[in-house]
Amino acid sequence: MGSHDRPGASYSASATQVLAQPPSRIAQRRTAARALAPVVTAARDSTVPERRAQLWFTAVELHDIAGHSEAAATTEDRTAMFDALCELAAVSAHDASGRAVRHRALALAGADPDLRVRALTCLRAPMIWTDLTPRLDNAHLRRGIEAALARTYPAEPRARLLIAAVLASGAEEAVAPRYRRACEALDLAYTLGDPELICAALDAVALTLTGPALLTGWRPIADELTRVAAACGARHYRALAQYLRFRAACRDTDLLAAFHHAKHALELARGGPLRTQLDTLVAFAATVELLRGDLDAAARDYREFTTRMSDSGVAHGPSTALIGACALAWAKGEFASMRDRLAYAYAAEPDRAAQPYALALALAGDLDEARKLFHRHPVAPRQYFWTVMAAFRAHTAIALGEVESAALLYESLLPHSGTILGFDTGLAVFGPADEVLAELADLLGDEESALILRGRAEAVRDRVRAALEAIAAGE
Repeated sequence: MGSHDRPGASYSASATQVLAQPPSRIAQRRTAARALAPVVTAARDSTVPERRAQLWFTAVELHDIAGHSEAAATTEDRTAMFDALCELAAVSAHDASGRAVRHRALALAGADPDLRVRALTCLRAPMIWTDLTPRLDNAHLRRGIEAALARTYPAEPRARLLIAAVLASGAEEAVAPRYRRACEALDLAYTLGDPELICAALDAVALTLTGPALLTGWRPIADELTRVAAACGARHYRALAQYLRFRAACRDTDLLAAFHHAKHALELARGGPLRTQLDTLVAFAATVELLRGDLDAAARDYREFTTRMSDSGVAHGPSTALIGACALAWAKGEFASMRDRLAYAYAAEPDRAAQPYALALALAGDLDEARKLFHRHPVAPRQYFWTVMAAFRAHTAIALGEVESAALLYESLLPHSGTILGFDTGLAVFGPADEVLAELADLLGDEESALILRGRAEAVRDRVRAALEAIAAGE
C-alpha cells in the first residue's frame, strides 16, 4: 500500500503545484477552507436530522472546493474530509446518493483496516427491502465487509459490520446465515446498551424474517423498535416500526389497519433518512386503487412508484416497473400479454421470473413451452414473494393439468386461505388465495372443498369492500 492510500498519509503541495493554479481558484479554495469550521460545528450541534444532513452535505462540498480529496492535500485535510463523508453517510438514506457517499469514504480510507471498517459501516439508515435493492455495486462492498469480519474487532464495530453484511445481502441468499448474523448483532447491541445500535440490529433481524415467521416476527420487532426508538428520540426507527406493522397488517389482509400504519409511517419519516425507502408506499396506493377497481388511477400510481424508485436508486427500475405491469395485467384479465416482457425478465433473472413467465406462456396457448419451464423450475423460491410465485405456479399447474404438482401447491397455499395474494408485499394484489385454492380443489376432484373455498373468497371480497368504504369515509 502506498502512503497516499489513506487519510493518515503525509502529503505536501509543491510550490510548482500551487503556482500552476489560477489565482481565482486559489482564493476560492482558501475561502472554502475558512468556511468549513463553522459549518462542521453547526452540523455536529444540530439535533434536527434534515438540517444536520444539509450541513454535512455543505461541509463535504466545501472540502471538495478546498481540494481536500486530492493527492496534494495534507493529511489533516484528507482526514477531515473522510470524517465529513462518514458523518454525511450516517444521516443519508439507503439510496443511490447515500451509497455514493459511502463509496467516496471507502476510496479515501484506502487500505487502512480501521478506516475501512468505519467507511464500510458509515451508511446507517434503516432499510425495508433487500430484494428490490440494486445489487450491481455490492460485490466490492461485500468483499470488504467479509474481509473485515474475518478479523477481530470490539463489540461495537463488529455489530455494525454484521448489520452491514445483512443489509448488503439479497433475498436470494440463504436466510439462515443472514439471520444468525442479525441475531449476533442484536445480542452485541443489547450488551453494549446502545439504543441506536439496538434499533439498527432489530432492522437487520426484520429483514431476515421470511415465510411463516413474518406472521409472528414483525409485530414483536415493531413493538421493541417503538420502545427503544422513543427512548432515544429516533423518529426514523419509529417510522420503521410503523412500516413493519403495515406489512403485518397486509399479511393479515387488514386493509384498514394497513392504511393507517402506512400513513403514520410517512408522517414519522418526513425529513428523515427513511423517507426515500418509504416511497414504496406509492405502490400501496396503487394496490388500494386496484382493489377499488380504478385501473387508471392504479396505473398512474405505479408509474409514480417506478419513477421514484428509479430516480432515488432505492430499487431497480425495471423490476419495480414489472411489478405494476403484472398487477395491472392480472386485474384486466390479460396476463398472457405479459409473455414477451416476462421473457426478457426471465433471461435476466430466471429464478425470479420463471413462475409468472410459465403462466403467461400457458395463458397465451404455448402449452409445450410452458410445461418445459414448469418442470425446469419445480419450486417457487421461498425468499422472493413466495405466495405470489406459488400462486402463479398453481395457475400454471391448473392450465397444464399437472395434478401431482397441484396437490403439493394446494397443501402449501392452504394456510393462506382468507388472504389476498400479493397483498402481504404491500405492492400488488392478485386475487383471493381461496380462488386459486378452489380451482386446485376442482382439478383434484374435491368439489366440496372447492365450494367452501369459493365462499371464503367472497367473504374476503366483502371484508375488503367494507374496509374501502371505511377509508373513503375517513375512518
